[in-house]
Amino acid sequence: MEEKVMVDWQYGNYNLLFWVLTIVCLFPMTLIKDWQLSIGYVIVVIAVLWASSAWFERRHPKYQQRNRTTTISHIRGYSATVCVIILIGIMVLDENAYQGAQFLLVFTLVGIPNIVAAYFSKLINSFDNE
Repeated sequence: MEEKVMVDWQYGNYNLLFWVLTIVCLFPMTLIKDWQLSIGYVIVVIAVLWASSAWFERRHPKYQQRNRTTTISHIRGYSATVCVIILIGIMVLDENAYQGAQFLLVFTLVGIPNIVAAYFSKLINSFDNE
């Protein structure tokens, strides 16, 4: 009997929100010309987002990645392959296309496989307190 592919909207939207917040918070880094300030800004933003995510996941264990499994085999690998092909295509076709925001483009293409895999996931442990 085949298992139905379930879409977990809550966990997918949680991951989407996390990656969108990360990318929006890192956008000013592209405007900072001093590399030392830029590195410091990135470290502070990632530390704050990581700490807030860890705090939220501790309070709501159903959002922890270790308590979830994907419903489609190898979905993260397939979407990562597509993102790498897109990045290579952009780099080959127009080398000036991503000059200013190359860090954000790469960061976005790293986040997409995680977001896609999050939507196609299910809980492996049940949590009655949620």
